[in-house]
Amino acid sequence: MCFVKGVIVCLAERPPEADSPPMWSFLADVVYYRCMKTILHLLLHTLAVLIAAYVIPGVTVEGWWTALVVAVVLGILNTFLKPILLFLTFPVTVLTLGLFALVVNTALILLATWIVPGFAIASFLTAFIFGIVLFFINAFFGMLL
Repeated sequence: MCFVKGVIVCLAERPPEADSPPMWSFLADVVYYRCMKTILHLLLHTLAVLIAAYVIPGVTVEGWWTALVVAVVLGILNTFLKPILLFLTFPVTVLTLGLFALVVNTALILLATWIVPGFAIASFLTAFIFGIVLFFINAFFGMLL
């Protein structure tokens, strides 16, 4: 099941086109497409976490399920907490010409290691490098979509 803007749509049970009005068919296709796109993005972010953990020594991810949880937690932290932290640290970010935003990103990655069991990072520098590598891998995957 996929939850999009208050509408629950079962991905396996799409309404038959002959029995439904044309508008419902169009809306069902849009919701279905957005659900599939969200799932694809989540799987690509999971793959990016696994690749970054494989490339960088000092980053441990126990399995693909843990990588999936890390991708979800990082997405939630980046959506809700990162804008608040960037607003609070705006003067420092301006003085450092935006480089302090990388420190905020590193802090969120370290917070994710504290939240998700099975995900460990050895040091602050390793988390810093993990954030940069994760950015480039996600940018590459974004170009493919």
